[in-house]
Amino acid sequence: MIKKLKKYILEGNIEEALKIIETFSNEKNDLALPILLELFKTTDNNIVRNQIALALSNIGNTVAIEPLIKMILNPKTQKSRGTLLYSLKSFECSHHLSLFIKLLSDRSFEVSREAFSLIELSLKNVSNFDKEEYINLLQKEIELVNDRLILLTEAKELFLDD
Repeated sequence: MIKKLKKYILEGNIEEALKIIETFSNEKNDLALPILLELFKTTDNNIVRNQIALALSNIGNTVAIEPLIKMILNPKTQKSRGTLLYSLKSFECSHHLSLFIKLLSDRSFEVSREAFSLIELSLKNVSNFDKEEYINLLQKEIELVNDRLILLTEAKELFLDD
């Protein structure tokens, strides 16, 4: 099936490729991890990437965490990170809380809500000492949002002052 998957991807037969990825996911097939990770890193097709991310989540092997995080940080996924974040829910990701806090301010509803959900899931694994660090980071993010709000309000007033 791995050879068929590669063939379908090369041919652009996305529908058949997605079926194979779903089969790997349903079977929780660890043997498929190398090809799934390779395709995940190299594809420019958001649909394929998202399906692979969900398969990686379902398979549940922690080797998938770092590639998922790297893809979330990749500029090419800026407008398609929601599913990538969702796929992290099956993993323990408390060591990535700083990223999730920054993504709370993302303009995408889905991204900001998935980031919030990941923070919520991760809190049980965070020490009180580390919580202080994250509270400080949240405060900095709040200040950035407040600065933007002030600027937006002042810009609006420019139009009203005419």
